[in-house]
Amino acid sequence: MSDLAEKSRQLTAKEQKSAWNEAYHQGHPRWRGSSDLDLSELKGKILELGCGDGKTAIAMVEMGFEVVGLDASRTAISALDRRIRSERLFLVQGDALNLPFLEGSFDCLALVHFIDHLLASDRGKAVEEMGKVLKPGGLILGRFFSINDMRCGKGEEIERHTYLRGNGVFNHYFTEEEIIHLFIGYRVLSIRTSNKPTKFPSDSGFRSLITAELKKM
Repeated sequence: MSDLAEKSRQLTAKEQKSAWNEAYHQGHPRWRGSSDLDLSELKGKILELGCGDGKTAIAMVEMGFEVVGLDASRTAISALDRRIRSERLFLVQGDALNLPFLEGSFDCLALVHFIDHLLASDRGKAVEEMGKVLKPGGLILGRFFSINDMRCGKGEEIERHTYLRGNGVFNHYFTEEEIIHLFIGYRVLSIRTSNKPTKFPSDSGFRSLITAELKKM
């Protein structure tokens, strides 16, 4: 690991949390609009890691699921709590590398641009933690940024395909093969890359997204 990557890893818990808290202090939802994920294969009790201010969590609650949303940012959790109150939604401020749940607590996990914000060593740790709390045969629904995304390469590269941007947050960009390797031991039900035009006038190009459905063996 490079000195820059090691420094970034050491600062992750403190400075990344601070950067995200700042991002969620905007007074409006950071992630707007409705979720375009196909949630129809989800079932039972769902854990969303990195729930943020609730774009996906709200969609799952509105579909009738029991959802636990976990995020390291207290500001994000507070913003989500203000957006929706439901007996089917439980919010936890916590560390995805040390999940505060019993083994086999969840039928499904949702990961929407969550692992994208972890360095390589922590991505592996997070997947280990997911395996503990997910029931055998449970489903992971994940969305990740692809290396073909318009923002890949922007910022300071701290690891291969991982870039630290001006807002203090770093982003990793994946290939489909990398995701399959990361979730070794899971059966890949589907994995696909899709491109969509950006909604932001300041950016040119397209967002390139990988969506994967993975089953715990």
